Amino acid sequence: MIALFSRFFLNCRLLLLSGLAVLLSVSILEAQRRLPPRQIPYTELEREEGMARLAEMRELGVEGVYTLLFEIRVMPRRGEEKRFQGQLWGSRNAAGPVFRYEIWDPENENAGTERLLVQSGGDPSVWMVNSSDLENGVRQISEEEIFEPLGELEVAPFDFQLPFVYWKEFEYEGLSRVRGRSSHGFLMKPPGRLSDEFPWLKGVRMFLDAEFNAMTGAEIVGEKGVLRSFNIIDIKKVGDQWIVKTIDFRDETTGDKSRLRIGAAALDLDEEMFDFSPDGLLRAFPAVSRDEFDFF
Repeated sequence: MIALFSRFFLNCRLLLLSGLAVLLSVSILEAQRRLPPRQIPYTELEREEGMARLAEMRELGVEGVYTLLFEIRVMPRRGEEKRFQGQLWGSRNAAGPVFRYEIWDPENENAGTERLLVQSGGDPSVWMVNSSDLENGVRQISEEEIFEPLGELEVAPFDFQLPFVYWKEFEYEGLSRVRGRSSHGFLMKPPGRLSDEFPWLKGVRMFLDAEFNAMTGAEIVGEKGVLRSFNIIDIKKVGDQWIVKTIDFRDETTGDKSRLRIGAAALDLDEEMFDFSPDGLLRAFPAVSRDEFDFF
């Protein structure tokens, strides 16, 4: 299992792409809308304030249902580039944020569309089905599979769940600059069961903007240092809210890079039209009118 997990991190092309981009998007735009700016200069945090910051960040989110259109451009250090397209719908239920993803290869229609329902929060779960294999029903991903790539996408359930946001144990690592912004660093420690299963996973370093308290970055940390990192390239204002537009993700062990670009967003959708349940994966979501999207 350790060898499998190591292979995942070394070979995964799309680690943290969709889920992390969405969490960044909703946290930044909602933080700017809801939270008053903190006074400058920023100072180091005591543990109690760090815990309060994390609790505050976990509650951020866009009200209602929204959807994003995105493209993932895979740029290996060696080999040909690959592009995937996708759409994400997001909402929130009693257990926490919930997302539905649909991801497909535009050059391979026979491969179908991967549909995933991701329940985030303190007790995360992932269900999946391929649109070309609906007769076999929806499958829930077991805990033993959370680091195993999902088919040709080479994305793991862990990447969609972002469970580290809710891990209770952490080390506060102080202030640093993340693309010109003052940010607090938190090394989130995996819980005992996960740590026992994958002992070389030392944690996930998460950066929170010192002014708005939104997550602005993350790094997967292994025994020998950072395995993967990302950088926000640019953001886009949609109405009176800011959304992350482009993010680069880098595999620090191979030099491979992936770029996620969000091309359109539609907010404030009718909640009753969308079924965020495992069985709902067997049915196509209602189409959103082009007029409801902001394209950029």
